[in-house]
Amino acid sequence: MWPEELNQVLLSANTNGSSVSREMLAAMGEHQYELGSVLLAHWHLPRIYSVTLREFKNTDYTGSERRMIDLLAVCFATAKKMLSGQQDELPLFVKRLEAFGVSAARAQSVIDDLLAAKNNIYTAALAIAGK
Repeated sequence: MWPEELNQVLLSANTNGSSVSREMLAAMGEHQYELGSVLLAHWHLPRIYSVTLREFKNTDYTGSERRMIDLLAVCFATAKKMLSGQQDELPLFVKRLEAFGVSAARAQSVIDDLLAAKNNIYTAALAIAGK
């Protein structure tokens, strides 16, 4: 949908050492969550996905997708801790996942599997990014 614009955003972020989010906002007037929401709607995915993505950064949102947004926020924060090597803080996120019906044992098992595959996931992400 916006291949030229997004390519320029990615190049600018890489060249300037800036974040993709900042470059996207400057170039296109919207952040990646809003643009992703448009794509999800364009692909006719269920509304819950596009609304969840669009409202992800909106702390004032109170619609029916709020619980999904909260779950996504916990998962996002967990992933950031995992990627930054802050494993000592992960038990807090395991506890937070229990509020969504995920057992501590299951959450810990998934986290352990992801940590074990962290290098492979990173390598795949670099390959997708063309690096």
